[in-house]
Amino acid sequence: MVFILSNEEFVMESINLNLYFLRSVREFCANIELSFLSNNETYINKAKEIALKCEEIGRELMKISNNKISQKALDYEILTTPFTLPCEELTEKLFDIKLATDITKIEVNLKPGIALNVTDELVKTIENINSRALAITKDFTDLCNDINKKLISNDLFSYSYPTMYEFMIYQTSIFNLELDRLINKDKMDPLFALNYEFLGSNSMKTISLFINKLVDSKNKEITVKSQEFADKFDEMAKLYSSTSLTPDNQKELTDKQITLVTEFKLFVEKCIDELLNSDVYFIVEPIFWDNMLTKVNYFLYILSINREKEESF
Repeated sequence: MVFILSNEEFVMESINLNLYFLRSVREFCANIELSFLSNNETYINKAKEIALKCEEIGRELMKISNNKISQKALDYEILTTPFTLPCEELTEKLFDIKLATDITKIEVNLKPGIALNVTDELVKTIENINSRALAITKDFTDLCNDINKKLISNDLFSYSYPTMYEFMIYQTSIFNLELDRLINKDKMDPLFALNYEFLGSNSMKTISLFINKLVDSKNKEITVKSQEFADKFDEMAKLYSSTSLTPDNQKELTDKQITLVTEFKLFVEKCIDELLNSDVYFIVEPIFWDNMLTKVNYFLYILSINREKEESF
């Protein structure tokens, strides 16, 4: 049985999702832009075009989001982190690129609240934003697929390897799942929640491997620790695939996942802090790591929601 979201739930969940994922796509676009040589201007310009569309929606959301963001979303720092603005500014400094720091400065001051007395006009505005976001994800996925296909056939060069583009495609597919659910105004059911936790395990494993492969190889502490996390998330993904779906099993899996992701969050934060203090070197733009941290935070946010719902099963 499918349960339908109320207008209030629809508005708040849509705002949370779009602010989180469209920022992520913007930062992925920055990675694409910075990973190409100047003779690949077509791909650079396409990434810029998609980023601008994300910024346009972001600025629209800034006008309607205050007091409509859940306290939990802010507590879990799914929109911005304490590192977001410093990472943006360092990226601008190192790469002579302009990022939408104006959106960040507004986002960090958003106040929590509950969407009350939602009007038909606001619902239509959010429906329009969701539809445009869906179109953006299609354009972005097509771009990444095109690049990835040409990279693996030696028809194109990028400083980001194919696994990075595969990860971007994977993350965008998760965004699509969430957008489809919201466009249909469906509440999250237990099966959807468990599937999301499995997808999240794979995402965390890939982020661990990015840290492992993009850090200066002489930094043994980070390379060893990141590989340990990759192995642990791989084991968690196998558990989700092999464990039968019962309320007790799902609670146990979620609890294990929350413990592991919380430890991983602290590790990622430590890496970013060391980067900003010039204690570690990564061969990728700084904002990439804040993007990864918000993914860790968003996964913890979803896990916490799932755990609350499991208590009511």
